Amino acid sequence: MTESVVAETTQITKAPSKGAKRSTARDSRGRFVLGHNEPGPGNPLHRRVHAMRRAISEAITTKDMENVIHAMIERALDGDVLAAKLLLERGAGKVPELLSIQGGAPLVKIVAGIDADRV
Repeated sequence: MTESVVAETTQITKAPSKGAKRSTARDSRGRFVLGHNEPGPGNPLHRRVHAMRRAISEAITTKDMENVIHAMIERALDGDVLAAKLLLERGAGKVPELLSIQGGAPLVKIVAGIDADRV
């Protein structure tokens, strides 16, 4: 059996690159060959997102942020539930969701964004 694995790993195919300098070494079944440890390309939008965040942080002053926070507090005190929820989540952290499993005790669901009805 080890002979077939060795035979598969000796056939290296290179994926077509789109201007990239590195090649992807894979065996005949499309799996990475032993010793392949090149990192992936990472997040291609990282620079763009970083530039947008920098522009926003440079445009907004501390006084602007204080004004926004005070406006949210006013809305929350006037009964805006969404404003109150946002303030509490950002200020005190999100509350973990409780899930109950059939026949078991409730479990705390820490992963955000999972719909409890679908689990």
